Amino acid sequence: MFAYQYDAKYIFIGDTKQLGPMVFGPRSDNPFQAQLKYSLLSRLQATGFPVPQLTKTSRFRNKQTLQLCQIANHSMELEAVSQKAHPMTTESGKFNMLLYRKHANVLFLNVADSAIGKDSSGSAFNNANVVTVIRDLLYRIRKTTNHGITIMTPYNAQAYQYTSLIAFSIAECRKLGSDALIARLQSVHVTTVDSYMGEERSHVYLDMVGPGFLSDLRRTVVALTRARDSCTIVGDAMSIGLDKTTKGQHPLNILIHTLAKEGRFESIPRSQWSGFYHFPSVLSGYGLST
Repeated sequence: MFAYQYDAKYIFIGDTKQLGPMVFGPRSDNPFQAQLKYSLLSRLQATGFPVPQLTKTSRFRNKQTLQLCQIANHSMELEAVSQKAHPMTTESGKFNMLLYRKHANVLFLNVADSAIGKDSSGSAFNNANVVTVIRDLLYRIRKTTNHGITIMTPYNAQAYQYTSLIAFSIAECRKLGSDALIARLQSVHVTTVDSYMGEERSHVYLDMVGPGFLSDLRRTVVALTRARDSCTIVGDAMSIGLDKTTKGQHPLNILIHTLAKEGRFESIPRSQWSGFYHFPSVLSGYGLST
């Protein structure tokens, strides 16, 4: 682009905290691989290129999703362009009140003492988190009209768990002849944090699995800034608070303390996992049914 348009003027728009480009293959095959772990904008800023910081955003449609962005960026001066209430914001708040007795658009579901496994490639997964999210999702698509739902996780193995369970749920719905529910399930988007940079959705489930990849501040920013109207965050708060990479002033630790203080924190103890009655055969397959 630069070679063919050398005399043109360019305006780059983005975030200096965004993830760098993905480079595959052994480091010996690409001498620039280490350099590419930083994004173009962050490298420009580091070399003195003028990078003005914008403090207004149109992505977030309520104070709670805006707060996620403020915490992720350590930038409380960020403002929303419009403070007008959006129907999806109102609907999500009512849903969380119905299911959890908490009128909140951003909610942390604390799945305490959940086990983390790894697949053959070393990618992490957490079955208890999956069941917790699927239970919430099945209620949500019955009780709300929101068609913009994403399930986002740092790990491919966890994304595979969701894709498999949603496919199973669709098969179950076909047996019941529930075409409307099938359509809603098919509209749910499952993705990884790295793949979702630059995207947004009305409601986002953020399954943290464990601290791991999300301790990288650039991934933290991406993960906490995709939801426009509402966000359900699922993980083990204790493991995040005690992990050396996320304790102290890390945004994830600040977020958990903030949500707990403001009453937007719901504990899901192990005794409740087997009580999630949707699709018992799925629960049985995970060894979570009594």
